[in-house]
Amino acid sequence: MHLVKVNLEDNPYTLEVGGDNRWGVDYVELNHDDDLTESTEFEDTGYIVTQFLSRADCKELRKNLRNILSDNIKSIIGVDFADKSLLNYHKYVSTNEHLLFTGTIYKNGRGLNFNLLGDFRKKIENRISELCGVEVTTKMPEREHEEFYIRVTRPYDVVKHFDSNPPHRDIYINRLRNALNIYFPVIGSNQRNSLGIIPYSHRWNENEIKRIVSKTEIQNYKYTVSCITDTKYDGLNIIRPQPKEDEVFLFSPYCIHGGAPNFSDNTRMSFEVRFWRKNV
Repeated sequence: MHLVKVNLEDNPYTLEVGGDNRWGVDYVELNHDDDLTESTEFEDTGYIVTQFLSRADCKELRKNLRNILSDNIKSIIGVDFADKSLLNYHKYVSTNEHLLFTGTIYKNGRGLNFNLLGDFRKKIENRISELCGVEVTTKMPEREHEEFYIRVTRPYDVVKHFDSNPPHRDIYINRLRNALNIYFPVIGSNQRNSLGIIPYSHRWNENEIKRIVSKTEIQNYKYTVSCITDTKYDGLNIIRPQPKEDEVFLFSPYCIHGGAPNFSDNTRMSFEVRFWRKNV
């Protein structure tokens, strides 16, 4: 096991991570891929928190996402949230039920079909295209339809389980390269549970990053992402940007992100989407 030390703003913590742990080779991944941060105002940092859709659209989008969550929870595990708050999801859903729910809606890494959100797909694509200065699409090149995710992260102190991903870069999974990601709060996102990121890390050389190159294992649970265990930039210093009601957190998946457990007392749910350059 490898002891990973994370400096998460005011909540430093350690992780015991299993797997084959190595420093990378002399190679900058983003120099060889499609850099959608190029010539943007977040080119240097690798992320931005900025205006998303109109306030009314953001409110409607959240409502739609909450309804999709509630419908799926009821149909998959039989728990009805009609008279319950999704903030208290962890009080009504057992760990086995939670794993069944998340495993069902995201089987084999697939997301939910964007058709569930109607006109929002085009609105979102247009806004992210505007921020990038190039036309982007939510359709992964190898998939037949556009997808989105609703992440559910329970309080760590309650369930004693690391729901959120450890520090990682998406790009070690080939299908997730050449993209940009968004994090949009739906339920309960705050300074103690929101997504974490290491600014500027999208341009770091692989020989400055140490990571698990086999299956990452934490608390007997295997993760699909490759955990970053150390860096030559004074370790793992993660921040938690905070989007407001009508804002979005847009970032490069080449940045080290994740590694920010839910240290609050409520469940956090977020809307996450990936974008690729649209071929015309």
